[in-house]
Amino acid sequence: MTKQGRVHRKPKEGSGFTLIELLIVIAIILILIAIALPNFTEAQLRAQLTRVKAELRSLTIALESYNIDFKRYPLDDSEVPSPLHPFGGEDVSGADWYSFLVLTTPHKYMEAVPQDYFQDRNASALAEVPYLTYNYHEQKSLLDPRGTPSAGRILKRYNVDWVVFGIGPDRKWQIETVASDFQIIQALEQGKSGGSFFSYNPTNGSKSLGDIFLTNRNPVFR
Repeated sequence: MTKQGRVHRKPKEGSGFTLIELLIVIAIILILIAIALPNFTEAQLRAQLTRVKAELRSLTIALESYNIDFKRYPLDDSEVPSPLHPFGGEDVSGADWYSFLVLTTPHKYMEAVPQDYFQDRNASALAEVPYLTYNYHEQKSLLDPRGTPSAGRILKRYNVDWVVFGIGPDRKWQIETVASDFQIIQALEQGKSGGSFFSYNPTNGSKSLGDIFLTNRNPVFR
């Protein structure tokens, strides 16, 4: 015994973890991470989709409210004049931000221009645009005054006043694979959502291929 009346005991030999035990613990942790990570990624993706769905609903209300007040929808990127549009109506990445800007100021139909979060890997061609929004097209701006066939006339035929496209969770523009504007309208007519090969449908998983599209005639994707 020591002076303080305490007994010193020698540690038992082999009381620590062996190398094999540590490796087993590490392997179990890695397995748990491998199981949990896809679930976490899926939950994160579903949260983004829920946010996109809510924003598209808000955008629909804002567009229709603007139309009630001004008897027209916001101009799309082929019509927005300079100096608001530095490219003078050229269809470039980021130009749609200017179309939706009228929904935020001076009248606040929306708090801010909606962001297409699935375009986080793409960059705007306009330095002053803070983030990419959804692609927006409006029927009247697409009408060809010369009377030749145009996307605007197809939209008018089907009573589609405006179309909004989102890139979708696959982050690839499926609409670029479509052969013609008429094929797009056929899909809008068929599909609501998921009614064509290029439209997003979460039936086969949240990260399914396809773009998210919305019109004044179609509800937000399911």
